[in-house]
Amino acid sequence: PGVWAMSIFAEIQSLSPSALIELFVLDLTKQSGPVLYWHSGTNGLNQAITWNGQVYTPIAVQADGFKQTGVGALPRPRIRASNTNGVLAAMGRQYADFAGCQLTRIRTFARFLDAVNFPNGNPTADPTQQLPPEVWFFDRKVSEDAAIIEYELASALDMVAVFLPRRQYIQNSCPWIYRGADCGYTGTAMFTNTGASTTVASQDVCGKRLSDCALRFPPPALMNFGGFPGVGVGTQ
Repeated sequence: PGVWAMSIFAEIQSLSPSALIELFVLDLTKQSGPVLYWHSGTNGLNQAITWNGQVYTPIAVQADGFKQTGVGALPRPRIRASNTNGVLAAMGRQYADFAGCQLTRIRTFARFLDAVNFPNGNPTADPTQQLPPEVWFFDRKVSEDAAIIEYELASALDMVAVFLPRRQYIQNSCPWIYRGADCGYTGTAMFTNTGASTTVASQDVCGKRLSDCALRFPPPALMNFGGFPGVGVGTQ
């Protein structure tokens, strides 16, 4: 119960969740530039937000269009940023308008932010509690004026010279490392690889089946199963 109360999934389903924090990491190394860390606001000390020890510079950024439906065309999110001081436009000119550069979108909640963000610290700080990061790539500059500069993003699958399959689609076998970042399980309940309950840590082994995931993420928790139950066994 204690672990569940502290998880990001519990926060999502809470009747009064804390503020959702959206962070961006822009990797310009493809254009021989630096890695930039952005957030559109400040913390409780009116300073740049710190997440997992990394400082995110306050820049007025708005992004939308990330919703993925599984049908139709892949989403093409757009990111708009303040250009009032001309800094972003100057960087765009220096680094080929960020063409092909990777943008990582990170989302967490205020209750999990580093203690340094708060006047009296934060007893619920937890850098492991975040939604799965989303990776996008700058495709083109949509518009630019003295106030706003706007870019269109694309997914890796929507970039030129990217082909499917990028991974094998297996029906009832999860590829994630148990208790790793992709798996996301941090609970105290332990089970053997056959699904039997155990109190011995060395026997805590995930069988990689959907049923094993269900044991570790009982309702109302959201499972993070890495397999594809809707496809045929061994589908490519």
